[in-house]
Amino acid sequence: MVKEKIRWQSVNADLHTHLKTGSDFSHIDFNRVINLARTRLGKGGIVGLTNFEDDRYEQFIERPGYERINLGNAIYVPKREILVVKGQEIPTRECHILVLGLEQGISLRSGLPLGNTLNDAKERDLAVILPHPGSYQGILKEIDRLSEFTKRVKEGAIFDTPNFLSQRVHGIEIYNSEQELGFPKYADNNRVKSFQKVMAQWFDFGAVANSDGHSIRELGRSYTELIIARYEHMADKDSVKSHLKKAIGSAKKFQGKREPAKLGAIEHVVALAYYILRDKLQI
Repeated sequence: MVKEKIRWQSVNADLHTHLKTGSDFSHIDFNRVINLARTRLGKGGIVGLTNFEDDRYEQFIERPGYERINLGNAIYVPKREILVVKGQEIPTRECHILVLGLEQGISLRSGLPLGNTLNDAKERDLAVILPHPGSYQGILKEIDRLSEFTKRVKEGAIFDTPNFLSQRVHGIEIYNSEQELGFPKYADNNRVKSFQKVMAQWFDFGAVANSDGHSIRELGRSYTELIIARYEHMADKDSVKSHLKKAIGSAKKFQGKREPAKLGAIEHVVALAYYILRDKLQI
């Protein structure tokens, strides 16, 4: 039996987007989202719809609209040639991580040590990205000086060994549209530039840019150009995961688009404050 030759394509991917701050997707317009993805990302565009202790991906793929092919951890919309992949942003004890390719209805536990969560992601063969490393929820929050970082890596205080992290992480978010407010250690993309230089000595991550949008209009504000298998080669959840990992890990020299979303970031903070206050007051 002759093995099928894989055909490749160049696509634009916004792998980290939430579409809104709240978790209720009952009023989200499926076709509007897909049409905007096609406009912003182009043919073959990939959207990483990211759950955050909720099931927004599962809600979204059940919304009425264009016909779609369900691959178990992603849907493909043939009419608009857009792939929507399930993502989950997971708070660990050290920082947040972003995983892509989880099966529908499955989620990873939050609040565990970083190493435990990375091991779980590896066992499930997921694509892993370190999101917004320059934020207070990112991996840089414990790293105030690059020399200290090098020292702590050697001592195993953060990741055990560089090899441990290299075998479990495929990409790092070198740009995040909502991290443009410029607050040192809170919302600052500039810290990542210095971080990259040190990380290059130890790790071989792919470099990605994402919108991290919390509104539909932010979708595709930033994206990464990936070389990935054509979608006819992605017939199931396992092929989606394997091709995503390879594409993200191969994006060594960033190509794509970086565009700030300061207004979106402010709106997200205000909305979060409202939800927190509402829950406390039980409105």
